[in-house]
Amino acid sequence: MANILAAYWQTGNRNRPSANENRVGAVDSPELSDGPRRPQVEHDHIHPGFRHLPRLCPLTHRHALLQQRKEGTMQSALVICLAAVLGSTSDSSSFTLRRMPTSKGLFSLGISGDWYLFGLKEDTVSTDGEKVLLGESRVPAVSEPLERDGGGAMLAARLLPGLLCPHPPSCSISQSWRTVGHPFALKEERTNKLVNSVDRDALEMYRPILTALAVLLCSSPLVNSGKILVVPVDGSHWINMKVLVEELHSRGHDITVIRPSDSWYIKTESPYYKSITINSAAGFDEEGFGIFVTKMLTMRREGASLSARLSLEYELVEQFYQMNKQMIAMVGEMFENTQLMQSLNDSKYELVLTDPAIGAGVLIGHRLGLPLVLNVRWTVQGEAHHAIAPSPFSYVPIPGAELTDKMNFLQRVKNLTYFFFTCFQTWYVTDSNYKPFVQRYFGNDVHYMELFQAADIWLMRNDFTFEFPRPTMPNIVYMSGFQCKPSKPLSKELEDFVQSSGEHGVIVMTLGTLVAKLPEDITEDIAAAFAQLPQKVIWRHKGKRPSTLGNNTLLLDWLPQNDLLGHPKTKLFVAHGGTNGIQEAIYHGVPLVGLPLMFDQPDNFFRMKARGVAQVLDIATVNKDNFLEVLKEVLYDPTYREKMRVLSNLHRDQPMKPLDKAMFWIEFVMRNKGAAHLRTESYKMSKIQYHSIDVVAFLLAVVFLVFAVFMMYRPALVALAVLLCSSPFVHGGKVLVVPLDASHWINMKVLVEELHSRGHKITVLRSSDSMYIKQESPYYESITLDSSAGFNKEIFGSFTTTMINMRRRGASLWSRISLEYEMGKQFSQMHKNQVEMVGDIFENTQLMQSLNDAKYDLVLTDPGLGGGVFLGHRLGLPLVFNVRWTVQGDGHDAIAPSPLSYVPISGTEMTDKMTFPQRVKNLLMYVLTRFLIWHITYSNYTPFVQRYFGNDVHYMELFQAADIWLMRNDFTFEFPRPTMPNIVYMSGFQCKPSKPLFKELEDFVQSSGEHGVIVMTLGTLVAALPEDITEEIAAAFAQLPQKVIWRHKGKRPSTLGNNTLLLDWLPQNDLLGHPKTKLFVAHGGTNGIQEAIYHGVPLVGLPLMFDQPDNFFRMKARGVAQVLDIATVNKDNFLEVLKEVLYDPTYREKMRVLSNLHRDQPMKPLDKAMFWIEFVMRNKGAAHLRTESYKMSKIQYHSIDVVAFLLAVMLLVLTVFLVAVKVMWKCLFSRSKVKSE
Repeated sequence: MANILAAYWQTGNRNRPSANENRVGAVDSPELSDGPRRPQVEHDHIHPGFRHLPRLCPLTHRHALLQQRKEGTMQSALVICLAAVLGSTSDSSSFTLRRMPTSKGLFSLGISGDWYLFGLKEDTVSTDGEKVLLGESRVPAVSEPLERDGGGAMLAARLLPGLLCPHPPSCSISQSWRTVGHPFALKEERTNKLVNSVDRDALEMYRPILTALAVLLCSSPLVNSGKILVVPVDGSHWINMKVLVEELHSRGHDITVIRPSDSWYIKTESPYYKSITINSAAGFDEEGFGIFVTKMLTMRREGASLSARLSLEYELVEQFYQMNKQMIAMVGEMFENTQLMQSLNDSKYELVLTDPAIGAGVLIGHRLGLPLVLNVRWTVQGEAHHAIAPSPFSYVPIPGAELTDKMNFLQRVKNLTYFFFTCFQTWYVTDSNYKPFVQRYFGNDVHYMELFQAADIWLMRNDFTFEFPRPTMPNIVYMSGFQCKPSKPLSKELEDFVQSSGEHGVIVMTLGTLVAKLPEDITEDIAAAFAQLPQKVIWRHKGKRPSTLGNNTLLLDWLPQNDLLGHPKTKLFVAHGGTNGIQEAIYHGVPLVGLPLMFDQPDNFFRMKARGVAQVLDIATVNKDNFLEVLKEVLYDPTYREKMRVLSNLHRDQPMKPLDKAMFWIEFVMRNKGAAHLRTESYKMSKIQYHSIDVVAFLLAVVFLVFAVFMMYRPALVALAVLLCSSPFVHGGKVLVVPLDASHWINMKVLVEELHSRGHKITVLRSSDSMYIKQESPYYESITLDSSAGFNKEIFGSFTTTMINMRRRGASLWSRISLEYEMGKQFSQMHKNQVEMVGDIFENTQLMQSLNDAKYDLVLTDPGLGGGVFLGHRLGLPLVFNVRWTVQGDGHDAIAPSPLSYVPISGTEMTDKMTFPQRVKNLLMYVLTRFLIWHITYSNYTPFVQRYFGNDVHYMELFQAADIWLMRNDFTFEFPRPTMPNIVYMSGFQCKPSKPLFKELEDFVQSSGEHGVIVMTLGTLVAALPEDITEEIAAAFAQLPQKVIWRHKGKRPSTLGNNTLLLDWLPQNDLLGHPKTKLFVAHGGTNGIQEAIYHGVPLVGLPLMFDQPDNFFRMKARGVAQVLDIATVNKDNFLEVLKEVLYDPTYREKMRVLSNLHRDQPMKPLDKAMFWIEFVMRNKGAAHLRTESYKMSKIQYHSIDVVAFLLAVMLLVLTVFLVAVKVMWKCLFSRSKVKSE
């Protein structure tokens, strides 16, 4: 190994590509360039691969390394890469890395028994003044050997948490070590993507470094070591939390765990955390629960009476009640312990990480005023989604109901009934415990669930390979299977037993930790069934050895579940249905047989059975025959294994590993002191406000009052009504792209070019009169249709100019309504043209045959018009939307629940925090916009859809059936609101680092000196503003010391100052990214606002039409913009607003924070969009993320029929009761009368 090490260093310079070669990662490679060129610095003592680290990594992850360099952690990057490169030179080697506690910057590296001292020195490199730490070695040393993993192809890197600290001497030394999996080999298809622009031989040379780098960069961007307070729940919940704790520790964070003194699972001493032990009986009573489970099994097996079983259920509820009561008592003692609370405050924790199944961590977090991150599947009130996300009973099944998201009427009745029952149960368990406590410590007006709902991030321990699709929220992060990992080798004895199974394979059985032993009659039947099979069986079993046990079955007190499930010979997993076990089975692709016992286990297995990967037996009725039958069915029917393979692939096919995703968002909260922009405050509303019951009641009262007045003054009002009613109202895959013209094409073009760069073949469908979509392009082939469905720029430009002039002159309401009506007619005509174009396609047999023969993988379209949607369904292809608007308005409204109590309707210019009058306005605007949209779209689309798709199909169903919605916004722009699993946010995907300006423009910018530059453009639709406005704007600019670059067409204003440059066109993105740009004056188009956010430039708005006023309202609400009405703008108010935004530093500071939030993502938006487009291509859609609630009527969706049915039942029961009472009363009265006679 010493020779190999020396050879690596000696051949470093010799193997370096020459200057004239097309080098991988070369600084002057435009394809891999990150913005402006930087000078290349040579360091001959460094292995050549390290020089190119920022350029070698795949485009998807390159920013992670650059971010690490900026944060001072390049040292760690080089050390890890060096270790991985050295270790990868031998298939049989393993290496150990240790930082020397007594020497600054020294690490000892052990490779297959040989130890080397690895020194780091700091060199100043002229890359924009950044410091880069570079490696230097070759000094043999002796160091105390550390425990090493086995050899083979597995590499074990053991890294100190302190290694990731930017200043190693100041980091604490820990004796705990982290194991990192071996670097994975670059797959051929990934290699081919880079070979388009670099030399294959050079790539092969750097393959070891690329391999190591892939491991490094697939993790989330690092942050400096933080302090985290963890308040876990005992029992199996701690198993999940422990995974997060160990991973956080490995990333250099300082963890403190609060535990009760009687905890069974959470140890006082650990190498991963410090602990604070509270003298309390709030731990998990494993023995008590074990006894309960055994008693329950026996009673169900023996057919105990209903009364006895209800009594046992009550006993279980009482245990949960006592657990919560004890936990509340523990937290109360903490709050009253002044010394302890002072110590917790002095520790300066950055967040609280807790499991809200019991509320201790939530209460402590709020008491300390810290951000909250929840590791969650359950809260104290049940399944976690119900506490934070809309959960329509029409397609979101209540846990325990064992229902899917596709329910018939009776199932929906059952679902709602279960909801009422679970509400009562959770009220009994939690309300009496938490309500007095919260009122004492947080105030009488605070409900305890508000404290849960105020958490910043909800790390949800499931995903939509397990869960049925349902509404979600922006601050819910799914991390199902985060605890899963590749299997490790089995012990020799166990491996020998597994291998002895031959071609038949192995069955693994375990029923978790709570079941110490099953009743003997059950174990006898199970053992007898196993004995009939040719497979070998590994069974975790305690208790008496069954007399029927066959020679093929091995009993163990404990078994390595994950390693057995990951073994290629494992054919079947018999389990109780705990979430961990099911997720490991999904991860490894092993079908299941279920024997669920209690809690969520029956529901978990119901989900698996619904997906066709499991069969389930009732533990109360299991016997040898039915158990054997089910085992054989799952073993020998290949559909179970095939469906589980598909499910496993869906689970693994993610842009980030679940654990990395969890780490990113925990560290995100630490970096940003919370995640308020992702969190709604709807939890502060009452139920009446949330569901707009007060608004509906108010409007009904108004309607009743108006009706009453109308009846009183009917003759006079009839004539007025007639008058008013006469007024008009206003893989190399193949992708078929059906875009919209105009600015929508600018966005779509970015996706088209990126897909082309990734090797996909793109075909674009365009109309012959398109102004923006060119027929010829190096990025796509086009199909041009003889149609007038393009974008009429002249008409829209003329409308804009006319509208500005009318508003400026103060035109009458009638004139303005007439103009709006004309615009509505233009939109209606656009939809009509689109439908006619698609109809022509459908009737063109030759063209349709050609499109079918092309074998496209998906249709990518913008649903602002319906052409692509209809064509996708006609061709039977998966649909991906590039969307902000559909034909019915904002994209969210078509697919996600949109409570009018806190989701403002587009155009209302309101936030998510509305007063009562604002909520009234919001509901009225909703009704009005529904009517206008119906007027524009219904008459165009309904006949078309009925003709080609059937009379029972509504055109919006076709939109709602899309697989993925790539949403062109995010929650730095949008107010937080419910979302759906198949909505992917890609705001700013078109944004990129600025490029150098051309010389003349750069000279003008530099001439601004310390004052900087203002950029102004009002988009492409406004050819020229009215002259009076341009005169006022130019006069205001002339009063400023800043230089101004103004995109302006038309007459040169006479008031123009020497500081203003007029251009027909300007490089907007490059100017916004220039360090001298101080302000952006814009019309409020989404592209411009997103580029301003990306580059951190505050705004002044002159919105004109469409969504622009609403867009700027959002920016103003965030404190990064001021807005003027184009109708009233003049020199004085424009100058006043310019000065306010220029000279008040809060605008720039708030925009800097917003820009950081926008950029602080685990993936770049464009990479995220590409992943999900390619995901749909790989998996032929994304049905597991999509609800089918769109197939329901409004009455069904809102459970109105179910509520009406239950009310009718209640009324009937009440009527029968009253009739019975009346009859009994008569009988009693008549008897007494007879006796008296």
